[in-house]
Amino acid sequence: MNAEILDKKISYFTAAIMNEVKEKTRQARRQEASELRGWLEAGINMAEKDLRMKVEMHRRDLIRRGNLEAAYATAKAKKAYHDKVAAITDALAADVAEDLLRFTQGQEYEDYLIAKIKEAGQAFAIVLIPPGHMHLAGKIEAATGLAVEAGDEDYIGGFMLLTEARNARLDCTFKTKLKEADYDPPWER
Repeated sequence: MNAEILDKKISYFTAAIMNEVKEKTRQARRQEASELRGWLEAGINMAEKDLRMKVEMHRRDLIRRGNLEAAYATAKAKKAYHDKVAAITDALAADVAEDLLRFTQGQEYEDYLIAKIKEAGQAFAIVLIPPGHMHLAGKIEAATGLAVEAGDEDYIGGFMLLTEARNARLDCTFKTKLKEADYDPPWER
């Protein structure tokens, strides 16, 4: 009987060991699966984080490019605007120059000069006119009684009045009037 009891004990012992090995194997597999899941989740989290960072960098790059394109378009539009304003200003300046030239060559200009000089009063003794307008000197002297001299620069038109001592003046030149009106003629640039 001893052999039978011994076989039962060996079978029982073998079954217990096999159950323990199976249980430990299950636990090891669960542990390994848990560790693999942790590594996998960590890898996924790292990949998601990397992807989010790349997406954010791409988004910022697109915004930067968009801002650059918008700035370029704005600068281009401003340049076109300024070019158009310059062209209009130059055309207007040409018209003003032509009108001034036409006006300074007519009888109306001569009458204008005499009337404005008389209006200024008798406190002045000398009239300065542009060198190119000295052909009017005799008529101005006769009409106003003031001496007429050529100014040292072209005033575009108009005149300056000086006292006898040349220490006070009244500037009625077209050049000054244009500057007072904040107009910078291209021929003066």
